[in-house]
Amino acid sequence: NTNDTNIVQQATVQYNQKKSISLGINLLGDYHMAYASVWVCLSDILSYNFFKKECISDWQNVTLNLALQPWRWTMFAWIHNSIIIDSTYNASPRSVAHIIHSTQDRKDQMHPTYKILYVLGDMRELGWEEKQAHEYIASILLEQNAAALLVWDSMKNIVMPYLQAHWYGTLSHVQRFPNYEALWQYLQAYLLQNNSAPHIVVCKGSQNTIFLEEAIKYVIAD
Repeated sequence: NTNDTNIVQQATVQYNQKKSISLGINLLGDYHMAYASVWVCLSDILSYNFFKKECISDWQNVTLNLALQPWRWTMFAWIHNSIIIDSTYNASPRSVAHIIHSTQDRKDQMHPTYKILYVLGDMRELGWEEKQAHEYIASILLEQNAAALLVWDSMKNIVMPYLQAHWYGTLSHVQRFPNYEALWQYLQAYLLQNNSAPHIVVCKGSQNTIFLEEAIKYVIAD
């Protein structure tokens, strides 16, 4: 248990067909809630098996402060009162789609007045699935009430042509950049120009040769 109030997800965890626990965690992503739920249940079961007593009572409120490795859904304060979600360690079609949808959920539930800006780099090492995977992400982006800044070659050769061919105007702004150096300079100017409303800025991409995390340090608040 903690007294921390920085909880971004809450759920009711039920197990053994009878016990319920109210669980809150400080991380985005429903899979993080799933991992934490399993841990809580196992802790209670192991406590009973080894010590013959419960460590968590029925309907107890449990809050967990969990720490991720750097660049895996790490949250920072950004310039102009915005929030950055840094997930630049790696990227796959499933993880990119998940972070897009999870960010929209967080905005709706906790920051309804914020705008969303996706900063996405190529997804690497996909082989023959590269075109299909990037077009899949492009199709999801088209549905978002957000802006998008895209970095590297697959974003240029696959995502941008797909967006242009299927555009129906939900995305408010799209821009493509050859590297992180060009990105961070534009990003600073973009947030300054749009500082009337804070943003949730989501950065995700494969690390190899793209290095989106290098752009983040130029616009982080601290």
